Amino acid sequence: MPPAKPTGKLFASPLFDIIFKIGTPLGLALVAWMGSKFATQAELDALEGQVNEIQKVLAVMVEQNKVNTRQDLVLTDHEDRLRLLEK
Repeated sequence: MPPAKPTGKLFASPLFDIIFKIGTPLGLALVAWMGSKFATQAELDALEGQVNEIQKVLAVMVEQNKVNTRQDLVLTDHEDRLRLLEK
């Protein structure tokens, strides 16, 4: 069987050929532009440090809230006892 004869066209449609020829450099430019929009490792490390500090502060606040709740209960109990003594 002889090989197929070349038709002289690269693609089935001239419009597709033009889009492909223009789209390739545009696609490369888009990939390069997207690469510049990502965070660097130093930026990620700085943000991770800030998140760790916030987590520490939140942990302290939660513990302080527990202490405050216990103290509120003790104060309420003392106030109730004082009211009973005043009667």
